[in-house]
Amino acid sequence: KTWWKNHYVYIISSVLILFVMAIVLYVKECWPLGWKPLMRGDFVGQTVPFVLELKRKILAGESILYTWNAGMGTNFIATLAYGLCSPFVLIFFFVPDHMMIKAGVLVYIMILLCMNATMIYYLTHRPEKALDKNDPVSMVLSLAYTMCAYMVSFMDVWYYLSCSVFLPLVLLGLEQYIYQRKWKLYVITLFNIGNVGQQYIICKFSNISLYFLLLNLLINGLINSIDFLISSISFSCKS
Repeated sequence: KTWWKNHYVYIISSVLILFVMAIVLYVKECWPLGWKPLMRGDFVGQTVPFVLELKRKILAGESILYTWNAGMGTNFIATLAYGLCSPFVLIFFFVPDHMMIKAGVLVYIMILLCMNATMIYYLTHRPEKALDKNDPVSMVLSLAYTMCAYMVSFMDVWYYLSCSVFLPLVLLGLEQYIYQRKWKLYVITLFNIGNVGQQYIICKFSNISLYFLLLNLLINGLINSIDFLISSISFSCKS
């Protein structure tokens, strides 16, 4: 009972995500509730061949710096930096090669669930203005974040979506650094974003957030200074 009381917001929101995805898969006749693959386009043309090559290289003990199995040879480490460094790529290593395309839906659902969890964690663990642990508002906001149009538009480019899992943790780490001088969460989460382009975008967003956090500190400092000044003057007049 205590575990449910402490985590029911996570559980209910995750069940809602699974329910919505089940409806989508059934209506669109996608695997595992149909015969079609959910993720196509760039996922089939880029991600699957790259992941298969990475899997083959690691299992064969070959170097991941370069490959001759793409065109006339290419820099494979650049491909890793572009998207294959995401932690979610490990899921594909436990999937048979012939199931790789269909298994994309499992990665997609896992990303949605993790996005939901990290957003709720951010909203309920902020150093300032954190929501209550079981506040339904955190569930509503996390579902809005998880089920937004961005997640549909970039469904086939799953490594863009995996970066969205770490964005709430990056913001939480930034706030912890400003208010509590704790830097580890910010650095670790930035390191785990598996796409250099998304790292750049998130860093720019962090810079904008930093300016607003510092402005908020400045405004609060001025308000406190004015309150202190007024209180001091009032006390002096009464004396």
